[in-house]
Parts: sequence; C-alpha cells; structure tokens
Amino acid sequence: MPVMGLPAARGELVSGAVVAAAASMSVRDVDAARWNEEIARELAIRLWLDAQRSAHTREAYGRDIRQWFACCDQAGVPVNDPRRADVDAWRLSLEADGRAPATVARKLSVVSSFYAYWVSEDMVTRNPAANAKRPVIGNEPGSIALSRDQAAALLAYVDELADQRPAVIVRVLAQTGMRIGELCGARVEDMGMSSGFHTLSVVRKGGKVQQFPIAGSTYERITVHLGDRTAGWFVRTRTGRPLDRSYVRRLLRRLAREAGLPREVVNRMSPHVLRHSVATLLAEDGVPLSEIQALLGHSYIGTTQRYVHLRESLEASPVHAMVRLLAG
Repeated sequence: MPVMGLPAARGELVSGAVVAAAASMSVRDVDAARWNEEIARELAIRLWLDAQRSAHTREAYGRDIRQWFACCDQAGVPVNDPRRADVDAWRLSLEADGRAPATVARKLSVVSSFYAYWVSEDMVTRNPAANAKRPVIGNEPGSIALSRDQAAALLAYVDELADQRPAVIVRVLAQTGMRIGELCGARVEDMGMSSGFHTLSVVRKGGKVQQFPIAGSTYERITVHLGDRTAGWFVRTRTGRPLDRSYVRRLLRRLAREAGLPREVVNRMSPHVLRHSVATLLAEDGVPLSEIQALLGHSYIGTTQRYVHLRESLEASPVHAMVRLLAG
C-alpha cells in the first residue's frame, strides 16, 4: 500500500497491561515477524530503549518510534520490513504538517537507530532510514527569545495569580533555563539546600544530575505550591500525575496572552522560548558564554552560540542603518 501522504500521528498510548507483559519477556522472545502484535512490538521498543543512556532520551525516543509505527499501521506498511521510500514519505508528511527541520531530522535519526539496533541483532535485514535524506538544519535556533521587558511582564503577571503553580513553572524555567522534560521529571525529594542556597536537582541529558540554586522569592512560591507535600512530582496535575510538555506549552501561551505580550510572541510561545531567553538575556548582561553553556547543559558551546548569535545578528543588522538613512 502506498504511504504518500502518511498522516503525522502524534504517537499512541501503550496500555499498562501491554507494558507489564513486555517487561516480563526477554530478548530471546523478540520476533520481528510478530511486530504487528502490540506486546511483541513493545518488547522490541523496550529492549532498544534500554540501550539509551538517559531517561529523557528514552522518553523522547519512545514517542518518536511509536509515532513511526502508528503511521506504518495506518498506511499498511509492515513495520518489520519498511523501505526507504516509506521513510521518505513519512518525512514529507511531517514537513507538510509543519514540523521544524530539526524535529524531522531527530525523528528520522530515531527510526534509523531502532532498525540499526535490530539489524545488528540479525532480527531485520535492512535499516530503511540509513540512507534517507535528512532535512537541512540552519544555524539559527527554531525558537524565539523574549526581550527583558517581555520576560519581566510575564513574571509579574504570574506572580499576581492566586494559583502558585504557573508562577513556579515560569520562574523555574525562566531563571534556570532547564529543559521542560527536566522540570516535569523533577520530584519534591529533589529539593534541598547547599551552602545556604535552596536547590533543585534534575537529571539532564546523558543521565548527569545538575543542582540549580533556587531564588528565595521563587522558593517561597514553591513552598506555597507544595503545601505539606514532601514527596511526589515537583509539578503535577490535580490527579497527581506529572505534567507533560503539551500541557505546559498550552499553559505558557495562555499566560503570555493574558500578560499582554505581542501576538507574534504568543503564537510561538513554548518552554523552549524561556530557555532561549535565558541564553540571550544572560549574554546581553555580559555573562561569559562558557557559563551560559554550563547552565543550559549544552554538550557543545556552538549550540549556545547559536542562541546568542541570533540576537546579536538582529541587533547589528544593516537594516537599522538603512531605516535611519531613509528617515533622514
């Protein structure tokens, strides 16, 4: 069955029963011929994910590979024998869905990693994504950054809300630059104190644990938000489950709109905008690039430079000189 126009599904939920059944099985039970069966497929995914280094990576890779499988199912593509043309069609559907080039490239890399793992185990004969064309990723980051006034306006708005959870989320993200997955994965038990500073420890990419100082004013809001809770997720739903990225993205857009930020900012608001803003505002204040890199947890300083360079290039653009010439 052709896969052109393959729907860019967001991924599928896996039932607890399926997860439990797969967890009781071993690599000896893997049979690619049965990957159309949910338990057999979940076993293959679990064993491959176990080879990844960090919980953050496993969570992200799991979403991407399940999305690929869901699309294969919808198009009638056998997941144990897809071809490069199937991967190319999926790439086109993701691009048509408006996914950023970096996101599409990551998803293709995940698919390639999965099949490469099982090719090495002689479970499948080919890696359909090995030679698939990847999108060209530019040097500019895909997100925007808030100005100092916009960031201050957002914080001032959430500080006035009766519910302290939005203030905790915005303050922690905007002051530390941590990734949204790191915040959602943090637990109350990760709060502490060191050298007189209140701290929050999170697990970063690669499994490294990093301790962040928490400002006194932010800690006060955290204590009100937590109440008498001494365990569990640091930020959670009303039913006690951890927050997910999509909820936080919707929350931030609503808060940005209510805080009076420009429509162009509201439309692109996301947790990563706050992370990007940390980099640009610190650089604007003269903080060394190496210190910003360490704060954000970037493996390569070039990644940090991409954030900072965008603001500098916009500020130094000859367009401003041209505007002055025409006005004069």
